Amino acid sequence: MFSDDEVTQFLTDAWNDKYAVNPLVWDSSLTFDAKDTTFRYTIPATLTTVSGIYITRTDTDFPEEIDTKLWEVMGNTIQFTDRALQVIPDGFTLYLRGRYKVTTSDTITDIGLEQYIVALAGYNALRYLLMKRLVQFLKNDTSVAEIVAARRELYADMVRWRQQLQAEFIGV
Repeated sequence: MFSDDEVTQFLTDAWNDKYAVNPLVWDSSLTFDAKDTTFRYTIPATLTTVSGIYITRTDTDFPEEIDTKLWEVMGNTIQFTDRALQVIPDGFTLYLRGRYKVTTSDTITDIGLEQYIVALAGYNALRYLLMKRLVQFLKNDTSVAEIVAARRELYADMVRWRQQLQAEFIGV
């Protein structure tokens, strides 16, 4: 019914959806350097957005969140204020919390995200099929009502998975 190129396009569009993100990602690859007076750090490739920065003062302490007034994200850089020197000791690991926008070359490990992408690809396919139906007559037993009903079902699935992805992120 669909060509390989069309199926690839449906999946690519679903992967590129703005909600197709890993809901919670942690990165600990940055170390605070008090000697670097620029206080700028490039956001690691494992993150697309940063929603929190933490440090741990000892191995037994829980992570302590750094006040958002002490840092901001500018493009793909985290910029700390001068006051961060009073809070973050030199040489401490920065634990970044955020999200990662998946690309078509990524492997998805989150089942909810996987199901969302598949549901969205199915929705995209049915939307395309409806548009095709308007342009040409389908020569099989599928009625427009059946296509519309299936489209509603897939849309409901997609919305449910999107809400679950948002709830996972909000619950953090």
